[in-house]
Amino acid sequence: MSRFESKLKKAAVVITGEGRIDATSLQGKATGAILRRAAACGVPAALIGGCRGEGAEAAEALAMLTSYCPEGEDRAAALDEAAKKLIDGIADKLGM
Repeated sequence: MSRFESKLKKAAVVITGEGRIDATSLQGKATGAILRRAAACGVPAALIGGCRGEGAEAAEALAMLTSYCPEGEDRAAALDEAAKKLIDGIADKLGM
């Protein structure tokens, strides 16, 4: 067992992210590897992105998704409230 997996098995949740969640998020990126390993260990995961792009739904099989700039929302306004939106989004997804 790797050191990462050892720590992962002790985690209540894994949170990872990238700028844009899309079809490439699970293809050869650290984000995809982290989500797959968390799923294999039975640890819930949250994926945070700046925005969602085409193919983002593929990641929903492995993680709860949240973004601070949902499609159709003004990016400047979303960036002004990014921290609050991320915290609220994660809390909502985790039922807190």
